[in-house]
Amino acid sequence: MHFYNFIRNFMNILLLNNSNHKQNIGAVLIRLAFTLLFIFLAQITYSEEKEEHSDQKIFTVKNINIYAEGETLEEATDKALRAGSIEALDQLLNNIIVFDERHKSSSIINRTNAYDFVNYTEIESERMTSHSYKATITYKFNHKKIRNLLNSSGIKYVGRTAQNALLIPILHSKDGNVTIWSNDDWRNAWEETSLKVGLMNYILSEGDLIDIGTINPKEIMSAPLEKYTSILDDYESESLIAIFSTELDNKLDITIRFLNPTNNYYRYTSLLRNKDESEKEFYKRVAHELTIKIDADWKGERVFDNERYYSSKLIVKYNKPARWMKIKKDLEEIKEILQIKLLSKSATEAEIEIIYTLPPAIFSNELLYKGYALKKTEGQIHLVSR
Repeated sequence: MHFYNFIRNFMNILLLNNSNHKQNIGAVLIRLAFTLLFIFLAQITYSEEKEEHSDQKIFTVKNINIYAEGETLEEATDKALRAGSIEALDQLLNNIIVFDERHKSSSIINRTNAYDFVNYTEIESERMTSHSYKATITYKFNHKKIRNLLNSSGIKYVGRTAQNALLIPILHSKDGNVTIWSNDDWRNAWEETSLKVGLMNYILSEGDLIDIGTINPKEIMSAPLEKYTSILDDYESESLIAIFSTELDNKLDITIRFLNPTNNYYRYTSLLRNKDESEKEFYKRVAHELTIKIDADWKGERVFDNERYYSSKLIVKYNKPARWMKIKKDLEEIKEILQIKLLSKSATEAEIEIIYTLPPAIFSNELLYKGYALKKTEGQIHLVSR
């Protein structure tokens, strides 16, 4: 109805604007059709420009160093730009093609003219002589041509922009300490690893957010996004990736939380320490492998476990049935608890087994929110009120 009224009013305007007011309805409809066609084409153009702008970040490759010689400067420049486009295309394909199919990128480069896929280049710096050309170049590729090339080759790729992600790697050591940067080897491992991997752009926190009281390392694995909005604003990031690594005998048990305005999910993995590997070397390998795997996960590859379950047997004491029902209800409201098994029960005590999805050190913090704590007595773990 609204659209009909719009058309009727629009036609009246066209008729009134006619000098002799005798323009026939056919002419009016023609003018209307051309007007609507113009609006439609303008919307398509805007949509394509918007898509191209959003894709430009992915399909732009910076800091390509080129050099070539020739009989003339023009020949040297052309040779250098074409050679650089091959290196840039190789880097682009490695960024967007899923890990399992990256080996196919070489065949694409060998059978195509990389320079044909370049929209334009930007010179960052250059030096030249009458017969040589040296420069650092940014290549901006035509995203439509690249997509068509990969689609026609049947190669899986990701063409969406990854958000800047604030990376918070937490180490839960054997002695029970939980830290981000207090362990020098752990800190150096993350500071020395590449923070630009594939489509991921990691941002490391500065200083120890635990020491300055900005975050609770156990809480960060479950608290809502709103709690960290100011931190993300400070780092100009929309996403948070928290890596909680629990140190066990010769391995790290790792839980990764991905948190942004539209997603909140977990991934799990374990990394074994090699016999001849020092702790420092192990931490470096962990940082390197995890940054690569997180990029692969972003591209939809199955590189982590999507689920991991933990279990604990607890003794619960109470003085009346109503108190037991209250405790049971509180536990059922914790979303990380998947199952509560009643193993035995008397008038004043129950033994239960709970199955949950967070590492024990983090899960114990969730119990605190409900007003409970875990206390180990004579080899048994008791659930007690705080």
